[in-house]
Amino acid sequence: MRSARSRRSRSGSASSMPRWSVRRFARSIPRLVRSSSSKPCPPATSIGGGTVPGRRPPPNSSPSSDIRGRTETTMRHRPTWLYYRIYVVGFDEVDDLIESHVKPAITSLRGSFPDLRWFFLRYVDSGGFHLRLRLATGAADIDSCEEYLDRRLTAALEEYDDADPVRDLSVERRFVKRLYEPEYTKFGGPAGVAFAERLLQLGSEAVLSCVGARHRAARPLYGAAHTALMVQGLPSAQRVTFLHQYAWSWSGYAPSRTWQTSEGQLSPHNAAARHRARRLRDQIGLVLVDDHTRSALTGYAREFWDLLRSPERALVPRSDYLLVFHHVHLTNNRLGVVPAEEAQIARLLWLGATTAFEEA
Repeated sequence: MRSARSRRSRSGSASSMPRWSVRRFARSIPRLVRSSSSKPCPPATSIGGGTVPGRRPPPNSSPSSDIRGRTETTMRHRPTWLYYRIYVVGFDEVDDLIESHVKPAITSLRGSFPDLRWFFLRYVDSGGFHLRLRLATGAADIDSCEEYLDRRLTAALEEYDDADPVRDLSVERRFVKRLYEPEYTKFGGPAGVAFAERLLQLGSEAVLSCVGARHRAARPLYGAAHTALMVQGLPSAQRVTFLHQYAWSWSGYAPSRTWQTSEGQLSPHNAAARHRARRLRDQIGLVLVDDHTRSALTGYAREFWDLLRSPERALVPRSDYLLVFHHVHLTNNRLGVVPAEEAQIARLLWLGATTAFEEA
């Protein structure tokens, strides 16, 4: 018999309660807001309005408090984006969730809904390790998309619970859903958001093509290969500077003297460091020997730069340099490369580029 905890709905509601879809909940927003006399909450910057479907507001609380303040925008442009946070236990389960459940789910959904837009990121917050999955399709199809994912994710999390029950009461495998509203300020208005969504989906699809046992065994090297390929699209005069700044940023703005490792300082003047840089270059070559991996990573870099040179790029008020910086990191995140690894990868690539420049 399942525990009381595992009998609860994965979206946070008791199994005896009626199921709420995100969009059905959204349709009730105007009535809820008109009945509320509270001040609007300030809009969040990273997620759109919404609440956990199936979880009723507590007594005497103000309903839909995290939606107020953006209701006018939300209702004027009826949302078609779903935003899932899927909580699991540990890094390995995030890997398996992507490989065994998200990948086949996306394949199935794209077969049913050819206009599907989607992307994902890995994340950890106070609730633990989770995957953030965002999807959009036509208004007529979004409910079916949601119902399919709810069933699939519920079955996946129950499978994990059966295989490895959680004994720590502070941790729970579950998923929550919200409405996702595009981040116009972050991406530079509607044109910037549409452009970013295409890039986010390209990166997500490239990573889905790479995931598997080979990727898990050499995760940082996949990140290194991806980073090196993306930087090649920059003007040659910017590449060395980009790698130096990227390493510095993800190191926590470390001064040069702190680039000390067990094998010595990562400095152009250190012979061991130069050897590590050459070794990384050779290892990147070994990663790209695999036809499938090479096709996925080089194809992503090519399509990324094709978009940056397309006519719609002129409508996006962001520099190529900034867009590359942002999307290299996001795709490394999807590959499972953490910022500290990104910093060392970029530092070694910088060392290799600096040494090559000096030797030329």
